[in-house]
Amino acid sequence: MIGSLLSALAIAFSAVMFLPVVRFLHLAGVYPDRSGELNAVLASQPPTELCRALKQPVNTNLSCETVVVNDEFGIAYLACDTAQSRRKYNPTMWRFDTAYSGHGSIYQLDLQTEELTQLPAVGLPANTNLSLIGMDFYLRDSNDGGSREAVLSVINHHPEGSRIHQFVHARGAGTLAHLQTIPVPPAISLWPNALAHDSGTAAFYITSGPVARSLPAAVVERLYPVEWSSVSRFDPRTQSFAVVADGIHFANGIAATPTHVYVASSSGHMHVFRASWDDSHVSSSITGNGDDDDDDDAADDDRRDNTAGRDIAVAGAAVRRLDLEEKVAVPSFLDNLSVDQRSGAVYAVAHASFVHLIIASRDPSGAALSSGLVFRLRNNSGEDVFYGHRYASRPVFNGANPLFSSISHAALATRNNKTVFGALFSPPIICDWLL
Repeated sequence: MIGSLLSALAIAFSAVMFLPVVRFLHLAGVYPDRSGELNAVLASQPPTELCRALKQPVNTNLSCETVVVNDEFGIAYLACDTAQSRRKYNPTMWRFDTAYSGHGSIYQLDLQTEELTQLPAVGLPANTNLSLIGMDFYLRDSNDGGSREAVLSVINHHPEGSRIHQFVHARGAGTLAHLQTIPVPPAISLWPNALAHDSGTAAFYITSGPVARSLPAAVVERLYPVEWSSVSRFDPRTQSFAVVADGIHFANGIAATPTHVYVASSSGHMHVFRASWDDSHVSSSITGNGDDDDDDDAADDDRRDNTAGRDIAVAGAAVRRLDLEEKVAVPSFLDNLSVDQRSGAVYAVAHASFVHLIIASRDPSGAALSSGLVFRLRNNSGEDVFYGHRYASRPVFNGANPLFSSISHAALATRNNKTVFGALFSPPIICDWLL
């Protein structure tokens, strides 16, 4: 009797674990074996001898998950924290030791001198708890009509609820000016993961990241490709969020262009959405062509660039709409995305082994390594384009070198011919080449 019961339990357990085991083996490149492909990448990729860890300020041990390049200013912005803080307080990885929260800060990297300096936030309430993760910026004319300034939006995983802080950075300034703090409603996301501004405007998208509210649900969310995640868009006119895309498994990194939004899923897919405008709610008193093509006139752009998502109509304005164009297989554990402004190619950083990443996240010594990969997504020119596959992805960088352990973001500084890597538990890296 007991033997039969144990056999039944063993069969049930095997059935339950079959799908996640197969999925993990596939995304880790174990089965089917991708070692030959990745070794070929090692042989053809840019030389890692031209890369180095950034020299950090004294008495810091920074890991900077997100990097965005401001080519116009000749700098990069990095959302940083101490490596130990990220290991102990990281809601995305279900770590909630709040004693380690609040050690985050934004740094700027001079792309010429490679000097990394902190940007203190002026006007932010004293002792604000900062645990920073996703970040992006857009440029605008300054109020005095002179030089341009950057507006940064950064996600803060505050223990009392996630929020978006916005700061203004003047060119050459050594500080940030706090602009506003935007609470993220729990119904939108408990722990948003990544952020991307919409077409260089004040509007922005966030990915929901993990949505589980209990440990059992968190286990399910990480083991099975349950499509609980979503993308929301913030409308600065109404100061509100609206869901614009859903049905995504663990929506992670995000990048946006004027015509498309790209979302990385931890299930090994990149969702490519066509971004358009829905004029069906616009009042007849507003003129304009009201179509969804790529050559809308300036008047249309002015009234549209700050509108909300598809489910909320703003009186007298078009609303943003995302339509899934393709779900592209990228067989790895995807993290953050960036767009090459020259070619429009999308670069996705991935973790080669989820198991190694978890081990590295729990090793305070930093000795445990977790290799990273970079995939490039661009228009498909292969034969399968005739079968409806508009996009193709392939690995272009294999971070097997220990220097690249736990990399999470690759940002291209096109004017300086450099690539900057952010990492979860390791120092940021700069390379004297472009991917």
